[in-house]
Amino acid sequence: MNTKFTIALAAMALMASCSETEELVSPALSGNKITFSSETVNAWQSGEGSASAKATATRAVNRINDGGPLVAQSSIGRQLYIHPVGQVGVYFHNAKDQLVTRTGQLIADATNDHVLTRGSKSERVSDPFLVSAYYNTATGSSAQSGTFFDFAAANSIANGKYRIADDTKTWPTTGSLDFYAYMYNGGDQGKAMITTTAGDPTTLHYKASSSDITHQPDLRVAQAKGQTRTATQASTVVPLTFNHVLTAITFAASNDMVPGTVKSVTIKGVYGEGDYNCSTLAWSGQKTASNYSITTNVDVNGINGVALTTGSNTLMMVPQTCPAGATLEIVFNNGSNDQTITASLADQQWTAGSSIIYQLSTSKTLKLSVKAVYPTTWKSASGVKAAYVNDDKLGMYVVDQANTVIHANVPVTYNGSAWTYADNTVSDKGKHVQASPKYQYFFYYPYNATAPTVAPAASTNANAFFANKISSWKPTADQSSESTFNAQDLQVGQGVINGSATSFDASMAHSMGLAQITLGTKTIPLTRTFYMTGLNASNNSAITTTAGGKTYASKGIAAYMQYYQGQMKSDPITATSAYKTATYTDADGVTHNLVEDSNKSGNTAANSRSVTAAANFEGTSNRPCPIGDKYYAVVKPSAATTFYSKDGIANGWGNRFTDNRVTANVTANSLSSYTAHSDSAFIFLAAAYSCAGKVEEFQAPVQGTYKLEVWGAQGGSNGGKGGYSFGNISSFQGKNIYVCCGGAGKSDAGTGYTANTQNPGGEGGYNGGGNGGKGWQAPRFNYRIVGGGGGGGCTDIAIINRGELYRYENNKSDILLVAGGGGGSMFSDGGYGGGTSGGASVYIYTSDGATQTTGYKFGIGQQGMDKTIDGYAGASGEGNGGGGGGWYGGLSKQVQGNRSNVGGGGGSGHVGDVTDGQTLAGNTAFPSPDGGTETGHAGNGWAKISWQYQ
Repeated sequence: MNTKFTIALAAMALMASCSETEELVSPALSGNKITFSSETVNAWQSGEGSASAKATATRAVNRINDGGPLVAQSSIGRQLYIHPVGQVGVYFHNAKDQLVTRTGQLIADATNDHVLTRGSKSERVSDPFLVSAYYNTATGSSAQSGTFFDFAAANSIANGKYRIADDTKTWPTTGSLDFYAYMYNGGDQGKAMITTTAGDPTTLHYKASSSDITHQPDLRVAQAKGQTRTATQASTVVPLTFNHVLTAITFAASNDMVPGTVKSVTIKGVYGEGDYNCSTLAWSGQKTASNYSITTNVDVNGINGVALTTGSNTLMMVPQTCPAGATLEIVFNNGSNDQTITASLADQQWTAGSSIIYQLSTSKTLKLSVKAVYPTTWKSASGVKAAYVNDDKLGMYVVDQANTVIHANVPVTYNGSAWTYADNTVSDKGKHVQASPKYQYFFYYPYNATAPTVAPAASTNANAFFANKISSWKPTADQSSESTFNAQDLQVGQGVINGSATSFDASMAHSMGLAQITLGTKTIPLTRTFYMTGLNASNNSAITTTAGGKTYASKGIAAYMQYYQGQMKSDPITATSAYKTATYTDADGVTHNLVEDSNKSGNTAANSRSVTAAANFEGTSNRPCPIGDKYYAVVKPSAATTFYSKDGIANGWGNRFTDNRVTANVTANSLSSYTAHSDSAFIFLAAAYSCAGKVEEFQAPVQGTYKLEVWGAQGGSNGGKGGYSFGNISSFQGKNIYVCCGGAGKSDAGTGYTANTQNPGGEGGYNGGGNGGKGWQAPRFNYRIVGGGGGGGCTDIAIINRGELYRYENNKSDILLVAGGGGGSMFSDGGYGGGTSGGASVYIYTSDGATQTTGYKFGIGQQGMDKTIDGYAGASGEGNGGGGGGWYGGLSKQVQGNRSNVGGGGGSGHVGDVTDGQTLAGNTAFPSPDGGTETGHAGNGWAKISWQYQ
């Protein structure tokens, strides 16, 4: 059931009377609290009159005071004039002629902290405000319309939201609310000049203090009518957009004024108070003729215009038609004595939301110059143009108070210190360009002799006036030259009269966005290696990938080549892919991932490199301008502009990895930074092979230079280590080369023994390792007399597949590289593999290593001597070690008897038809197949083929 209540502001309750005698019926209330947001519309927006009237008012810089200058009376000796320079908008200037709030704070645009101009939207301020509400009854409801709550302070709660201070105001469940609010500054002193009446949610009474001008507030009002909220809409804020409703009055002296000191300014007999209706947006009841005096003491030099009053002593007056008898008095000292300058203000029009500068001058004609201010929002872009230069040109438009363009596309030229335009420029109306406070002035840059299409009827700001030019402006794709880049920077601005009323300042703004691109650096592995051998083991049979519609088993490099050749657009090898995580174990018990990066143990200097994205932007037609160490492009605002490098170049970006493309999306008049990173995931791509007991084929995926590396196998029984050979070969896409990796020599693995029999030696490694000789089990020994270790096989790469190396004896030119295998051990270590020469094994007897022309046989190491007798004088029945395989195989001393047990010699390496080749012996340090270095190679032989990734 509805209940009656009375609202009392002092008690901050929800019950009040609409008048002293009227009682209201309360609507039912929800539990949803009322929340507000706050924004102050920029100074040019008036808060007086209907919406259509306000739209019209915003069009005129000064429809007020069309009667020309005020004729001043003085005894100075020459005629003086006072020009009422008016403009729609409440503007405050500081001593530096910057736009500020009433309290002196620089006004900044809410999006980019750029000093506000007419072209901006709103002021970012945080002044206090109060809100009232009026309830409109719903059809059929018993609740009556009337005051819902009186003006009460709003407090910030969070994120730009506000609630009434007592936090008790909730939405009615029926009907709607009209909200009225006013914002002020000047602290308690400013608030005291604004009074309201309980039960009246719409009327503000303002009385400008004549004794405390500094705290006269910049009064702004807002309304939001017909607001309702359902339960699901409860969190939706009530938007309060505040408009200026007073008239700002300031004073200035022109640059032609007689030199001297302006000591004070006084206005007399103007109305000091009145009532503002927040619902009808109208002033009424102006009354009480009052005087306002400001002490200035400002020197005037007759050369530069000067503001006599600034933001803190701006008069905030009730809008009015100044009554008869209203006067302006200026006390001026010419260096000898004080003199009073007077002028009548009768019938001067002070409209809401406007500013008037009364400029003291010796000239009857008002002269305003042009001053274009370069935008500052790109100033962080080092090296990018940040100021106008000689011969830069603006295009100027002049619009009169009837929304008519009276001067179109007038060129305004910068001479290095000032902007000038021809006084005799004639428009289609036959009029000379005039500097008049009645007109609005719009500018664009850079000037074009072809006049753009403009919208004078919508010219509340420069963006609206030049909307067609801005929307049709298309920055050229290729901005790689600085002159072309600069020509894409469309700017617009609107003239705002400065504090001394001597110029209209066009604070220009970039209509486009600026993309700043840095070529980023990242650290990547030196080599990505695919292990090509051992993949036939059962645990790897399921390792497959699908690429380009084909399924590739085991050898992941096949799928990777699909990507490399551009048939795939993403890298099939990831940190968690099967190729990276699946493993196999080689013949030596070493476990390998199927694919590994050389810096798998960390980004060491030896195994990683820093790479910078390529500076070639030819992937698309969008080419930025190089300035300093960065690249810049003017881009269409809030639209995607994509950049990526040319394909197929070192450290290219955005081609194979589209995520590395730079897609710039920049708002107007702002700068956004982006970083390009190379697509490269490594420098070198490599295929690695170990002993598979067969020849394996490598097909060159691309044309280029390939580095070939081979490691010989180790001899058995911890025999001599293999050598290393390398060289480069130029290959074309599709060309095959053939890899044959040597196997490690084996040891005598037997355990039992039988007297007067031979115990077999270790088997020689695949590709030329000689078998170890058999040991003779003499009856006098109660332990096994072992056979010799087998020789390690060599590793070779050839251009034709003929099988193991020995089969090339008559086709030696087919061989590109050979790394010699180590000899098998016995009482002496087996000789190391070559190098140009294999190492010898020396005990009592010596087994020689092979050379480039001598050895046991081409491609084959000699079998160790089989023992058939007991040497008696010493342990000499053990079999001798086999020779290592190589270009020529190592020898094994064929001798038995006392102390005849000796290891096999190492096979030799070889460098064939490659460039920058070398072969190193197994007793020296050289690169390891797994990265790092090793002295001699242990275990099976290896081969690696690598090439630079583009």
